[in-house]
Amino acid sequence: MFATPGSVPQGTPVGALLGNAMSDPDPVARKGIAVTGLTVVAGGRWQFNTGSGWTDFSAVSVNNALLLRDSDQIRFLAATSVGSPATGTATISYRGWDQSTGTFGSQANLSNATGGSTAFSVAQETASISVLSSNRSPVLVPSGTQSLPSIAEDTTAPRGTSVRELLGNTASDVDTGTQIGIGVSALGGNGNWQFSLDQGTTWQSFPALSGSNVLPLRGFDQVRFVPAPDFNGTSTIDYFAWDGFLGQAGSVISRLAAVPDGHAASFSSVSDRARITVTAVNDAPTIAAGVNSWLSPIAPNTAFSGSGGTLVSNLLGQADSDPDVGALRGIAVTGTTGSGTWWFQNNGSWRSGSTSDNFAWLLKSTDRVQFVPAANMTGNATITFRAWDQTTGPEIQGTWANLATGDKVGGTTAYSAQRQVGRIFVGAVGELPSLISMRRLDPVQASGGSVRFNATFSADVTNVTPNDFRLSTTGTARGVIASISGQGSSYVIVVNSLAGNGTLGLALNDAHDIRNGIGAAVRLANPPVNETYNLSAIVTLTRTQASISEAGGISNVTATLPAVQTTPVTVSLSFTGSATLNVDYSLTATQIIIPAGQTTGSVTVTALQDTLDEA
Repeated sequence: MFATPGSVPQGTPVGALLGNAMSDPDPVARKGIAVTGLTVVAGGRWQFNTGSGWTDFSAVSVNNALLLRDSDQIRFLAATSVGSPATGTATISYRGWDQSTGTFGSQANLSNATGGSTAFSVAQETASISVLSSNRSPVLVPSGTQSLPSIAEDTTAPRGTSVRELLGNTASDVDTGTQIGIGVSALGGNGNWQFSLDQGTTWQSFPALSGSNVLPLRGFDQVRFVPAPDFNGTSTIDYFAWDGFLGQAGSVISRLAAVPDGHAASFSSVSDRARITVTAVNDAPTIAAGVNSWLSPIAPNTAFSGSGGTLVSNLLGQADSDPDVGALRGIAVTGTTGSGTWWFQNNGSWRSGSTSDNFAWLLKSTDRVQFVPAANMTGNATITFRAWDQTTGPEIQGTWANLATGDKVGGTTAYSAQRQVGRIFVGAVGELPSLISMRRLDPVQASGGSVRFNATFSADVTNVTPNDFRLSTTGTARGVIASISGQGSSYVIVVNSLAGNGTLGLALNDAHDIRNGIGAAVRLANPPVNETYNLSAIVTLTRTQASISEAGGISNVTATLPAVQTTPVTVSLSFTGSATLNVDYSLTATQIIIPAGQTTGSVTVTALQDTLDEA
């Protein structure tokens, strides 16, 4: 440590002063010191801060030691320079304190009270600080190879690296006692650089840094990089060496800030760059929530075919995704239902068997699955599976995997945490109902609280619930599917709680569970029409003239929407007020129509002079 006459240092945490010098066999022991001695340079004084501001030390000794926790701070204030300033070395002596007895900020008698089962160490340590007449700049020798320990992709709370570790032996200062830090000047990488001023207890994100601005950090402060999700690669941190003469740790300062006469800059003239490598890890694939896959329907009594079945890639469809570039696709079959036999093919060979989370059958995207129904079976059969990216573990396609515990799926594993259900319908294709129309029953209306839709199927269906449909919106429009009523092939869906401006559309959910007349869930062959409902937008009216008192005067009235609409918007107009003597007005229209796809429309009000006596 060092100080210069008249400077006001930020202070050093007791924990940083102790470093790794203090140890305690008790598993939950805390750290602190008992200050037993102080020496000063003429005119200077030692201070401590326990959280309520800085206080001068009173006289201390072994019989009258001041107790401080590891989170408390100390500093030495050198005398203000008048003429030739006093220089030299000030010291502070202390013993370790485990805080088991005594109170921070108070004094304790350590006579015959050290070692053994006491709260104080037998050994005593002395730290010193040099008081210099003037400051000289630190020197940084860029190595271009400084680095932080690598971290894994998706790490959310990495261990910090101290500034002292980051610098290594690349920085020096001719001023005796200088504890060199850094002034961070630039940050790079996809993620969040953070710093800690309390040895990693709390972390703060770096502010934006530009130009000559830097954020100073002391040697015992720490930095870390928290990568963005799924990012791997290299991130960088640029910095200048800092000697602590000007600036406060954690507060942005210009490294070109003026310094007092007789002193040199507090930052080095050149910078260095350190790097951190974020190593790639596997990301588990995912499956969109509530998605069902449909296999092509088959007729009753369909026989096994060596060239038949459905490709795994088609079974997955567009439901699976993987953030890893170039990830492979596959499935782990965890369950099947249906009166018949499910067959699985890999590398040209077919086999069948029961599946579960304990015995999940692995298939790559080019493999096939096939259902062979029992004699005269009609209805549905299902296959349940997780996505598999073909990484990690001894498993390969065509073998079994045990996915019975939660740590085997999601995260960095090869398997999705979500399951997907594939369905196949066994029966005559003509038995498959389809959604033939979806139309809005209610007209577009201003401030409408609800709207009804009618869904018509090609045949009778059952088990129709609000969960079988979904809303799509544009703008700020929103609503809730409240209820469904009806029977047979016709149903009415009520959407209420309408609010906002924009459009609402109603469509069939991919994960619907609508059933046909025999009670089996079926694939609805045709997609619905996505009918839209336009909520009333807020219209703003403006005019070019507030009054038109002379014959031939005009005022243009313009209606403006905040966003374009998909259907025309009609704004009805009414005018109040009085005309002056012998002056009337005419309108080009009594309403403004804003065409679909546009945001404005207008009418013109023109003053007319007539011969009527309007007194």
